[in-house]
Amino acid sequence: MTKLSSLTARTAPRLTDLFYGTDVPATGDFSYTLAQLRMGGISVKDFGAKGDYDPIARTGTDDTAAFNAVWVEAVNATKTLISEPQGTAATSVTIVIPAGFYRIDGSINWAGTSTAQNIHVIAYGAVLFGRHPTGTSPTSAKPIIDMLGTRWAHINGLTTFGDDTDTPRCGIQIGRFSSAAIGNNVFRDVTTLGFYTLCGFYNVACETTQFLGCRFQNNEQTNDTFACRSGIIDHH
Repeated sequence: MTKLSSLTARTAPRLTDLFYGTDVPATGDFSYTLAQLRMGGISVKDFGAKGDYDPIARTGTDDTAAFNAVWVEAVNATKTLISEPQGTAATSVTIVIPAGFYRIDGSINWAGTSTAQNIHVIAYGAVLFGRHPTGTSPTSAKPIIDMLGTRWAHINGLTTFGDDTDTPRCGIQIGRFSSAAIGNNVFRDVTTLGFYTLCGFYNVACETTQFLGCRFQNNEQTNDTFACRSGIIDHH
């Protein structure tokens, strides 16, 4: 597998390593086994995410690449696990995003994973600050998280915040990018705050999607052609 520090191959693995993304003591083996994936989660900080964004000074590390990399690892691991003989495969893979402020200058690509099963994202206390300098209109700006074509994902506790100057298109975008049926995603305690050129959450023909305890808000007052003040656009 890709370079990834293990949560369990340590002398004394701790639950705090999972929830806070620490690596004490460091192991240097940088690999997960299938057994380790079954019993725990993989942290975005294992892929270089810093979570050091200062929203006042607007400084910090761009963590877009780390979020893309951890998703690829989870998708590949899930495909490997579900191909095992029945009774031995894991039922899910968990991505942990430790609490913190993450700068996202690009668009997180969690799109097109309709064949992956049961990827769970645990992100309570994590805020993704989207800053897109090229986002000058609802059509040219990018979403902070792009999930077009993704199925069976479970997103828990995640918050996005759109920058008021370098404004992203939306916080999260889901839906079809082909004629194939897409749906069965679950969003629990997910929040969009700040400014977006389109809306907080954009759903395009994504069937059987569940929203539990979510709040979708958009403070942008100038680009309201697409009813962005209502927070969510849901096209079925």
